[in-house]
Amino acid sequence: MKLHALCASAVALMLVSAPAKAEMDNPTVKFVVRGTMALVVATMCDNYEQPDGSVQRYADRLGVDFDTYAPATFNAMRAQINGLKYEREALIPEVTRVVAATMDVMDKASKPWPAKKKQWCSYYGGIIVDETGMLTAKGSAPKAKGDL
Repeated sequence: MKLHALCASAVALMLVSAPAKAEMDNPTVKFVVRGTMALVVATMCDNYEQPDGSVQRYADRLGVDFDTYAPATFNAMRAQINGLKYEREALIPEVTRVVAATMDVMDKASKPWPAKKKQWCSYYGGIIVDETGMLTAKGSAPKAKGDL
């Protein structure tokens, strides 16, 4: 009986002393927002492409855990679109909320579509090309930031 009480006390102490789940830090939020923008632009705009490894390089540059936040971002995007399958176990609620808000802003900015498509693609594509390197304009060489 004493052993059960001791184990229960130890578990209760661990639960009480465990730190609360921290909110995402600024670099992680930036990665999720820009990653969402990059995938939407790559999907919606014909004149952009994603260089191999560019998303992981951007995460590394920001110091973000790519293996956690890239799948969470991708699956959160898929969860926003009716009919697409996604891996529920990869979702992180904070990421899903940021993805949903980002996609909502981008969707509102695209109205009326297709009249604004060229301007919309140029605006959002330009941000991603210039700030992240996750996309390049088709037919152009990727920018070599930091190359010596």
